[in-house]
Order: sequence, then C-alpha cells, then structure tokens
Amino acid sequence: ADIELAQHVKTYLTHHDSSFIYVLKSGVHFPWDNNYPQNYSSVDSIKNGTMGAKTTQYINALNWKTDNFFQILFEDTTILEKTLFMYTSDHGQIVKEEGNYLTHCNTHNPGIEEGRVPLFYMGDNLSTVSNLLSQLKPNNHAEMISVTLNLMGYDAPVTESFSSGFLYGHLFPKHPLHQWAIKPIQLLKVK
Repeated sequence: ADIELAQHVKTYLTHHDSSFIYVLKSGVHFPWDNNYPQNYSSVDSIKNGTMGAKTTQYINALNWKTDNFFQILFEDTTILEKTLFMYTSDHGQIVKEEGNYLTHCNTHNPGIEEGRVPLFYMGDNLSTVSNLLSQLKPNNHAEMISVTLNLMGYDAPVTESFSSGFLYGHLFPKHPLHQWAIKPIQLLKVK
C-alpha cells in the first residue's frame, strides 16, 4: 500500500502547486517478517547474525518499507523544488528478543523507545529549509502544526493557537463520541 501511496503523491505533486498533503503510511506492523521479502536483509550486522531474530525482522521491515516509499516518491527529485516534506511517525517500538512484549505501544507504562521517532524536513534548497526551521525551532511533535501553518503563510494568531499542543481527539473521527474534541478554526491567510 505504501508504494502505491508514494506513486499517487508523486503524480499529484507533478501536476499541482500549493497543496497540503497529509499522508498516513501503512508502515511496519507485527508480524514484522511479513513486511518485506524473505530474501531481503538490509544491514551488515543483520547479515552477520549479530542481532537477534526479532530485532532483525523489525529493522528489515522498517528499512524495506521506508526505503521503498522514498525511492518511489523521490524518483524524480524535481518535486523537491517546490515542496517541503515533513516526515515523522506516530510511535516508536520496543523490540524484546525474549519474554512478553507488546507489538503496538503500551498506554499504561510506555518505555522511552516508544517515544523515539523521526522528525525531519526535506526540500530541494537545504539552506532555505534550514533558515526557516531555525527561525521556527520545531523541537518536538507538539510544534508540528504551528510550524506547518507558519510555513504555509498563516499569521501568528493562528499558528500560536496550536503552539501548546498537537491535535486533541481523533484526526479522522470514526465514532460520534470522538467528534467532541475537534473544533473548527477559521484559518486566515495573510500572504
């Protein structure tokens, strides 16, 4: 699914400007060895057998899904000329070789590994991206919305209204009970 998604986003970006695209990749989920071809191995330490089986499966799955997504998306790097990409994940993963382990987050007593996720920005002109981000100082996920709105040209009152936190509630409500937390906001563009 991620490969088709990358192709769709790439095709869209070659024909459209001034778009905000929010992508939810399928990513890597347990059982990890179902996420990549059986003959695939991504790291020398994995090939040499110095990692445990579960760790090997997880890293192979993560590298396979992420590398292929970006290879398809950036096959034609001209889309980077007019696009700023922000990449992150919703959670990290604890991989234990033995004993009980959760395959998808612990909400009661999470380990630090569950909060370690990538957060990086990509664009064609790295000095421009770097200058923008150094002014905005996106240090954590709580600032992603205000940083994104700022980069899109929204004024300070709008961007500052999101500076204290991320989204509350569900981004895509599935049940009427979840809709209480999402409040419409009028976004006024200044530029």
